[in-house]
Amino acid sequence: MAIRLLHQRSSEELEVKLYWNSTTQAVFVKVRDRNTGGHFLIVPEPAEALEAFYHPFCYAPAVEYVGRVAA
Repeated sequence: MAIRLLHQRSSEELEVKLYWNSTTQAVFVKVRDRNTGGHFLIVPEPAEALEAFYHPFCYAPAVEYVGRVAA
């Protein structure tokens, strides 16, 4: 599988996951609000992946999406 989960964290309100695509070398952070079901993706530069993972609401730009993500 090309997309791998690298790190995840969760609280009562949020679930945050960091993924890496081994084919494209791209990283993305998936953030889900457990209370509302809302979710968004952050597609940072690889060097900024951990910063985006730990501070997703301070990182821009975020790409809002509807539906499922493959990972």
